[in-house]
Amino acid sequence: MRLHDVVRTNQVDDQLIARRKDAFRWYHALTPPRVLTSDGEAVTVEILL
Repeated sequence: MRLHDVVRTNQVDDQLIARRKDAFRWYHALTPPRVLTSDGEAVTVEILL
């Protein structure tokens, strides 16, 4: 269901919204892989949402 369809029909797919929320929570919990330099220093990156 596209935004255009939601606006036109004034109906939403509650199951789709729940699946997207669950997927967001799962992806948000992931941490980026660590990168180490040849000197042994860890490269860190801050992710802004």
